[in-house]
Amino acid sequence: MAKLGTHNKPIRVRVQNEERMVEVASICEKNKWIFICGLEPDKPEDISDLDYMLNPRRSMERNRK
Repeated sequence: MAKLGTHNKPIRVRVQNEERMVEVASICEKNKWIFICGLEPDKPEDISDLDYMLNPRRSMERNRK
């Protein structure tokens, strides 16, 4: 299974505005993570993959409940 944040399994996020897209891109580039970011103002933001990468233990605890 490919590791999240690599070419085989990029981080996928959806944001509603360009400012947020720049913020997400900056975080991913700083950590050398491969990502795909969709700008979709009519859909809810989804940064769950990024949240997992930034806080893996918290995400795992949340999934256990």
